[in-house]
Amino acid sequence: MNLEVYDLKDTSQEHTHFAFISEGKHGQIIKIIAYQNTGEDSNENPIFNLGFGDYNITTGQVDDRIVTDNGDMEKVLATIAQTVPLFLLHHPTAIIEVSGSTKGRTRLYQILINKYIEEFTDFVTIYGLNDETGELEYFSSHKKYSRFFAIKK
Repeated sequence: MNLEVYDLKDTSQEHTHFAFISEGKHGQIIKIIAYQNTGEDSNENPIFNLGFGDYNITTGQVDDRIVTDNGDMEKVLATIAQTVPLFLLHHPTAIIEVSGSTKGRTRLYQILINKYIEEFTDFVTIYGLNDETGELEYFSSHKKYSRFFAIKK
């Protein structure tokens, strides 16, 4: 992907946790990206949920519901997207599941997948959970999905 991204740090030996610093109108904010095994398998392929949020230094917790509004949303999302091939390099049989912590965020993810679909499909096949049928299907820009799944090509 040829998008502007933040410097990224792989913070785990398993290549499942990453960190970077968002810089914008509200200053520097630590962002955490975590691929968490859901404990579910699909045809022996482990399913990992991709989650991210702001790291709270005081509590040591990651908040995935906070609205930072730091003015760098596309750069943040491009940075998150760049972790997908890094993760899949070390977990090639994994299925990555993505859904927003709110309906609005899920809609935002769909908009961004639509915008950058050609870059994503260079290295993954994307599926969506169709809201109308409840079935998994190849991602289509003309349909609404509640969750997204990516599998390494």
